[in-house]
Amino acid sequence: MKNKKLMSIVMSASLVISGIGLAPCKAMAETKNEVKVEAKQTQDNDVEKSAKELVKEARKNLNEENIKKARIAISKMPKSNVKKLYSEVLNFNIYNHLGDNISPVDELMKAFKKSQEIKSCVSQSQFTMNIKGENLSEEEKMKLAQIEQVINKLKINGKSQIKSEKQGEKVYFKSNVNIDVMGNPINFDLWEDVDVTQDTPKINMIISIPEMIKAFAPELGEKKYLVYDFDNISKLLGENGTGTQNVDFDGIMKAATKFSKNFENIFVDFLTVEDAKYNIVSRKDKKQVTIGNGVQNVQIYEIKINNDNLAEILKDAMKNEEIRTAFVEYVNDIMKLIPEQDKKELKGVDLQKQMNESMDEMIEEAIKGLDSIKDLVEYELVFDFGVNNDGYIVYQTGNMKFTADVAKLQAKIKEIKNTQLEVKEENKVQKSNSKYTFTIKYTSDLDKVNETIEFDPIPEITEKNSIKYTDLLMQAMNGGGKTEPNSQAE
Repeated sequence: MKNKKLMSIVMSASLVISGIGLAPCKAMAETKNEVKVEAKQTQDNDVEKSAKELVKEARKNLNEENIKKARIAISKMPKSNVKKLYSEVLNFNIYNHLGDNISPVDELMKAFKKSQEIKSCVSQSQFTMNIKGENLSEEEKMKLAQIEQVINKLKINGKSQIKSEKQGEKVYFKSNVNIDVMGNPINFDLWEDVDVTQDTPKINMIISIPEMIKAFAPELGEKKYLVYDFDNISKLLGENGTGTQNVDFDGIMKAATKFSKNFENIFVDFLTVEDAKYNIVSRKDKKQVTIGNGVQNVQIYEIKINNDNLAEILKDAMKNEEIRTAFVEYVNDIMKLIPEQDKKELKGVDLQKQMNESMDEMIEEAIKGLDSIKDLVEYELVFDFGVNNDGYIVYQTGNMKFTADVAKLQAKIKEIKNTQLEVKEENKVQKSNSKYTFTIKYTSDLDKVNETIEFDPIPEITEKNSIKYTDLLMQAMNGGGKTEPNSQAE
């Protein structure tokens, strides 16, 4: 190490004294850099030229195949105003001819955007799970039978009333949830009132406490409702020295809302490109479906993702420049809210550089993980979306199936152990040929879209019939001991 340092000093001194060698080296470096820049510029020009020709062809002969070719070509262009222009020109032509059934993904994305503007509706949803095994040993069958009793008999149903104002920044939500666990019902109501338009965001939630929960928590006594108030929680955390008294929760909520809206637009653009690459969106036949208490005729669109494309789509998402920029902007917005005393501790720290390096490392590790999981688990994700005559998505179904090969999992676990321990471990586990398939299914529908809805009233909350979430939090902080209510119930 000392010799290397000494050599570098001697060489530096020689270059400074003699003045020789430095100019030629610099000239060579500049020449190489110029060649690299020129090569990249030529490559970018070729990509841009290809995109230009394919956009022209798509405009001339607007069909699904040409649209996808143009989108793939545009996605390969480096970020620039020209890339944005090509994309906007293509989208303009597509949206002017959506009625001609030329692009299923754009038809679905148009409905998705319009559905974000729904002001009120009544929603019903059902959710089930299922697990099954193949080629199981007797021991595995016995273990699975116990799990099946819970998983395969679980049913969740919900009916909700929703009212939204100011582009979703004010939301009133009332839901009745029914959970059936092995024939044992757990029923509760939930009221939620959110308003992030004010200087201090309001997030209030009331949950009726199920009788089954009371049986396991006798300290709840005769309490009927659990009350969650965001403002009270932030004050409590500050009073108890958790370091949150100087945190700008209002700013955090607004930054999150901004990111959410920004991400919605990015997601639409991202999905259209992924569809061009992997053909994941298709238009199906129209279908009569149950909506509320009636039947509607809806146009069905299907999104289908499997092992052949899921890992690639997730990789594209992690590498996507727009998604990354949106996330970085969100983090920067949060960093601006750091209290002044904390900023002093971070003085001299290049947070932007650290964040970029951390993101690069996480993305690299995540991509390696995706490649591994792809070989261990088979995925089949199918989602149907029903669009009504008014252009809203009013019907959805999902079928998510995951199949794990135990033999492959055992081999991977052994490989990881051998790598971490740096020694070869004998395979002490008997090789299994078993496979497990886990399936999640759901259906949901929206009725009375943008109609006047009679909302169930919020129950009257008193200190006697309710307990605040902050009180439960205080009990946890005090080691489970009881604590007196810190304020009147809202």
